[in-house]
Amino acid sequence: MSFGRARLRVAHLVAVAVGLLVILASSRAPADIQEQRARLPPPAFDCTDPIDGVWMSHVYSPPHGEWYIVTLTMQHTAPGSATLTGNMRVEFWDGPPTNPNPPPCQPGGFHVRVFQPSVGRVDNLNIQFDATSWQHEATLCGNRGYNYALDHHSGRIDLTTMEFQSVNNDGALAVNEPHVFRRIRCIDPTRPPRPNVPAPAFHPPGHGGGCGCSTPGR
Repeated sequence: MSFGRARLRVAHLVAVAVGLLVILASSRAPADIQEQRARLPPPAFDCTDPIDGVWMSHVYSPPHGEWYIVTLTMQHTAPGSATLTGNMRVEFWDGPPTNPNPPPCQPGGFHVRVFQPSVGRVDNLNIQFDATSWQHEATLCGNRGYNYALDHHSGRIDLTTMEFQSVNNDGALAVNEPHVFRRIRCIDPTRPPRPNVPAPAFHPPGHGGGCGCSTPGR
């Protein structure tokens, strides 16, 4: 084969390889979204508010090499308000991308829970929800120390699926990291306190209730 024909052949192979990479890259994102959806519980539609509730995502983070279950509890600060309050609970562990469940605890393993008080805003179903601080909540495996970068989620709620596709930016390794959140539970309205009514006195059968009269002739 001549040098010119060989060069054309190589160029053709490179073009085919680039095309395959583009196809794989374009198909990976929708597949990942569907995989995330398949891991989540059914959606909660019948809540009194389209936003207030408990929202969950379950994702693998390649930059961290870890699985994350993120639970957002979001609620309007007042009815009709654009501001939100709540928290994020994050459970994460190290493991392979092929297994979404925490492995049995082994030497060197890592599995913890983190709690983050959070605030946010909503604008026509566009959500911004930001952690303001964090604290260690529980160690389920391992004993190594760690730091945690605060999570910042943003996305738009789709009322037909009760989901929002968020990106997380934590100022560290998570840069526009995709999360699919689904509302899995409503927030119960505050119930009025029950009145403290004293229970009636207990009278055993056969005792009390009589007139206390004497029997005639005795």
